[in-house]
Amino acid sequence: MRNRKFVTVLTLSAFFAFAGGLSGCGDDDGGNSLPLSEVESRYTEAMCNKLMECPDNWMMGVMITNTQECIDVMTMMGGEMGEMFGYFTEAVQDGRADYDGEMGRKCLDAIESTTCDAFFNNPDGPEECETTFTGLLADGESCRADIECAGGWCDTRSACPGECAALVAENGSCEDGEQCEWGLSCVDGVCVPSPGPLAEGEECDFDGPECAYGLFCDEQGSGECTPWKGEGEECNWDEECERDKACLETGCTTVTVLNQVGDNCDPENEARVCDFFSGLVCQFGVGEGGAQFTECVEAAGEGEECFDSENMLVTPCDMRDRLYCDFQDTATCLPKKAGGEECNDHEECISGWCDMDGMCASVESDECY
Repeated sequence: MRNRKFVTVLTLSAFFAFAGGLSGCGDDDGGNSLPLSEVESRYTEAMCNKLMECPDNWMMGVMITNTQECIDVMTMMGGEMGEMFGYFTEAVQDGRADYDGEMGRKCLDAIESTTCDAFFNNPDGPEECETTFTGLLADGESCRADIECAGGWCDTRSACPGECAALVAENGSCEDGEQCEWGLSCVDGVCVPSPGPLAEGEECDFDGPECAYGLFCDEQGSGECTPWKGEGEECNWDEECERDKACLETGCTTVTVLNQVGDNCDPENEARVCDFFSGLVCQFGVGEGGAQFTECVEAAGEGEECFDSENMLVTPCDMRDRLYCDFQDTATCLPKKAGGEECNDHEECISGWCDMDGMCASVESDECY
């Protein structure tokens, strides 16, 4: 199947109206066109409604318990998403893509009404979203996103930026599912209709079709789609467990979210986690036996101590403020670094990538969508 994940399609769909308004077309407050003023709120609400309906892990429904909390988190952590929106804005403004406001509304409506299976198991997203953007770049021209290409596909498999190419029709030759037209998968080198999600008991593997929502692929056991596991059942990773549980050494364990300073926490052994969206973190000691978790405390802010070397105690930095703990020099929380700044670890960089030369990668220049 194509590699684009459904969450990316949601991001694209939110931007459809955003880009259209800036480009001067489709910015109609009436009719069936999605107006610019509704874009960000409609996108965020649609995505959060769906995540509340179809949680993918214990973060949704346990840590985040309602649509408004989800919206707050999405807004708080929207920096990378905003960078993607910015790139798509430029694509329309610079004449690399056209936008259809009516299809933008239909795309969002389709996302809101999609099933849990389609939400997670259809990497192409709703068909309505495929015709919202029309790329204007010819095959062979430089690109960073599918929406720029008249042929429908930006080939970034070996490099970013990539090159525009034409999507492959049914029964055409392919090397990767991303090359195939909407609704097609690359199977044995040929673009063929994508199968639906697999049912319980059907054979599966990590490279094939996904199991239906509520099932996981038991590749290390039966090799079949199997229902999520309950409390105490043996597991290998969180994806095997019911959505309110994490996979620990003791098996699938219901997650408990702690929201008071001083609460005893232990995310690794008891699934007792501090509510980090509210600014709480689990303080821990560092020793020969690994991390020794203590209690929930206020997250360290910029310039505050995050590593007490005398007591070998770590207070994680506030995740909401794009900070990292400078263990090597100041032992305090510092702002994450932009592209081109020197680094020693991926955690130091806004982009999340410290390259082989010890420099933070630039999100803006190194990202393809």
